[in-house]
Amino acid sequence: MKATHTETNAKSFYDNFDGKLINDYVGGNPRMIAALQFMRSEVETSGASRILDIGCGLGWSSYTLARAKGVESVVAVDLSSELIENAKRLFGHPNIQFEQMDVTSNEKPISGKFDAIVMLDVYEHIPVTARAGFHKA
Repeated sequence: MKATHTETNAKSFYDNFDGKLINDYVGGNPRMIAALQFMRSEVETSGASRILDIGCGLGWSSYTLARAKGVESVVAVDLSSELIENAKRLFGHPNIQFEQMDVTSNEKPISGKFDAIVMLDVYEHIPVTARAGFHKA
């Protein structure tokens, strides 16, 4: 399946988004910190052990999940190969598998079973026209 103009633009945008995400991490973005704390608490309370982190960006959320009580593995995916490479360098952890993937296509479906799926600041960025493919994946 050939990438559309919109998909290509989105990938290009996120390939250059690392500066913003690094600033959020280093500067301590209060909204993101609160979201991560809530996410970690919910995962620990639920007893989830295998997590899918869609739109992992630099891997901050994936790393937070990997260190949560009871979590055995995190599969962390992002559209941007640049962000995935940076995530591996910044937040590499034995319980995290980082993978570049377009979750709106069926080219490379997400495999495995998960106890929880996390999408921080993701769904609203998926074009309405691509949501059917995303839901199927």
